Parts: sequence; structure tokens; C-alpha cells
Amino acid sequence: MNKKLLLTLVLFLIPLLSACASAPKAESPAETAEIATIALHSSLDLSQEGRQPILPQEYDKPFVAELLEKDSLVVGMLEEDRPPFFYHTGDGSMDGLDVEISLGIADTFGVKLVIDRTARSNQELYENLAQGRYDMVASKFSMTPERAMGVSFSTPYVTLRQSFLVNKKLAAQYGVADYPYDHMREPGAVIGTVEGTSYESFVRRNFPEADIRVYEDIPSMVEAVVGEEVFAAVYDDLTFVQAIMKNYEVSLYTTIYTVEDLRDYICVAVADGSEDLLECINAYLMVNCYSYVLDDLIRDFPECF
Repeated sequence: MNKKLLLTLVLFLIPLLSACASAPKAESPAETAEIATIALHSSLDLSQEGRQPILPQEYDKPFVAELLEKDSLVVGMLEEDRPPFFYHTGDGSMDGLDVEISLGIADTFGVKLVIDRTARSNQELYENLAQGRYDMVASKFSMTPERAMGVSFSTPYVTLRQSFLVNKKLAAQYGVADYPYDHMREPGAVIGTVEGTSYESFVRRNFPEADIRVYEDIPSMVEAVVGEEVFAAVYDDLTFVQAIMKNYEVSLYTTIYTVEDLRDYICVAVADGSEDLLECINAYLMVNCYSYVLDDLIRDFPECF
């Protein structure tokens, strides 16, 4: 290895399980539409009542002036919920950290918030943003060198850790329970990931000799680890913690290992050429102290765990 990877075992507090509930699922959203309703339990007010539009002539940055002239901020988010970042609530409205940030930025400009949830993959989000369909993407969107070739990223507002969900029985069988990364580097090691994500690229780049199994969604990937179909799965610590806290039986068959020196930076993305908008987004994130890690998300969005 080029650098030392320090793996630490993630421990979980069982009492948290009884206090947390899964976010309810809802039907897929329709085409782009202004979000105008909000869940009763949420502190967000997506109705934007009392909004004060800012006159375009007060700004001399071209893209910001265009935004104000059209009186809307179009934000791309995936069709599938990603709690606690964005998700449908029991009454069909939306909540989550990405919704909160998007609303705050729209309110800063005094424009209407429009959320487009027609994209079915991160690749589709990326392509739509690059083609100008959105003003920005806020969708648990990871910063990667490949994506940075076509779009621009804000400062990270969430920092997650890249992690492995390892089957306990297989780890003991191969004698690598203390350091499963050794086995994952061996030719033919069976590793799972989710199609079209930054983690698929990570696995293919870092484990070129592995037998890589690509799954359509996170539950299928987790089930593959539990069922010994794969030795390990690769994703972020948030995703695996949610899987265990929603179904404690997963912890009977698996263990989470985190890679201490590899981070997953979640950022807002804008199209190239939108540097002035990006400056405003960065200022908003910094002034409002958006710098979350896993523990912060569990604290502020317990209903999603």
C-alpha cells in the first residue's frame, strides 16, 4: 500500500435503537415542482411566506443577477430518498439537511425554492447540472476528482468516513478479523458496492483484482454481506450505521470498519462558470457553521436512524 490505512472498529450504543425510527417511505415525486408544504414536526418553513425578493440591479455578478431575474433557485436532488439529507415525510412533504440548506440559500437571495427530483442516479444529476438544468445540486453529493472535471464544488458541509461492512464469519474463516483490508486486496476477494456511486469508482480503482459485485441499491448490498454473498461492502459510515440501527440483526453477522485517513466530503455542486453563485453558497455554509460529521447527524435527525 502507498499509505497506511488505520482501521478502527465502530461501536454502537444499543439504547439509541429504541429512541430512533425509520423515515417513512413515500411515492416517487412528480416532475419539477415548487415545494410549498412542510411536515408538522419540522422546523423548516418551505412555504417561504414573507419572502423579500432582491432587485437584480443590486447585484453586479452576472449569474446571481440571472438567478434573481428568474426569481427561483432550481436544486437537483435524487428521486430516491436519502435520509437525513432529504426525504419525504408522512404527510408527503420534505425534510432533511439538504432541504434545509437549499431553503436557506433561496431565502438569502429572496427567490423561490424549486426542487427537481426526477434524476434516478448521481450520474444523471451530474449530467443535468453540467447541462444547465439545475442551478445547483444538493443531494448527498460527494466531491470526487472525476466529477470536479465537469462541475465545481462548495466547501464540504458534511464529512463522512469511508467504511467497510464485513461479514464476521468470513473474516474469521480467512483469519483477517483484525484487519480485513488485507483480504480485500487479494485477487478474487468478493466486494460489493452500489452501481453508479462514487464508491463504485473507489472500489474499482483501489481493488482492481477483486471480484466486484455491483448492486442496484444499498439494502441489496447490505443483504449480500449478511448472506455471505460478498466478503465486504464499501460505502460511508453513515449508511452502515443506519443499516444496523434500523435492523439490529445486521450487527449479528457483520462488523463495520472505518478507514481513518479516507474521507467522503459532501458538497453543494454548481455548473462550471457559476463561480459567483458558488462564492455565495460557500459564504452561506461558513456563516451558518455547516460542518457536520456522523454524530451531528444522529443528534439532529434521530428519526432517520
